[in-house]
Amino acid sequence: MKRKEFYIQEELKDHIVKFRVDSEVAYFVNLGDIHWGLCNRELFEKTFKFLMSIPNLYVGIGGDAGNGATKLGKSDVTEEWSVGDKQVYDLAEILKPYADRILYIIEGNHWAGRRKHEVYFTPEKMLATLIGKPEIYKEEFCFLYFNVGKNCFVHFVQHMSPKRDGVWDWINADVTWREHHHQRYSKERVVIEHNKFEKIPVPKICYEVWGGTFQVYPSYAKEHGYRVGVPGCYVCEMWKSNKKKDLFLWTDDEFVRIMEKS
Repeated sequence: MKRKEFYIQEELKDHIVKFRVDSEVAYFVNLGDIHWGLCNRELFEKTFKFLMSIPNLYVGIGGDAGNGATKLGKSDVTEEWSVGDKQVYDLAEILKPYADRILYIIEGNHWAGRRKHEVYFTPEKMLATLIGKPEIYKEEFCFLYFNVGKNCFVHFVQHMSPKRDGVWDWINADVTWREHHHQRYSKERVVIEHNKFEKIPVPKICYEVWGGTFQVYPSYAKEHGYRVGVPGCYVCEMWKSNKKKDLFLWTDDEFVRIMEKS
């Protein structure tokens, strides 16, 4: 008889991405809450172009890649400068030249959340197909196993996270990327793993990252008094050598300054 854990593992396997580079250092960015169609277009394109200029830097496309206003939603379609499926085609045109550096695309509440269960249409899946990588569409969340040499870094990303801290502690990823609330900050947490060979507890530092947004301040946010979103993203720096601290996190502003000095 199969163990109960086997059935859970089967449910998770479609959400897994495995990736490996053999360079001394590699970088990863989860680009969540882009909100194409109601974003600061200049800022996003400038940020994305800069990120793609860095060797060994890879990205995931988080939830709410497009704004996707509908009549029944909070967003006002008259505010958008790109509407409907044009948002998908626009974003695909920007991403496709760098498709080999895009590791996953997940759903958000603006695109799939407003269409998937009513009209059976998933813009995120369409986006993955348009850039020539339908296999990177991972639905609601993604486990990314990113190897830099022999060092494997576990990233977990999911869009519709509750606002409270630590809600994904049970995932025990090295970096948990959180979205939806449009704030940008990170926290360190200590979790305890167990070396069953030596029979000792092993403390491990994990990071919880709120990744910011590229959306402008929309009318529905003003009406409800929502906090203004923090523009930008985080960059995760991962090292192959165990002689260095394995993992660093930088805001995109900090990362630009570091790269300009190097």
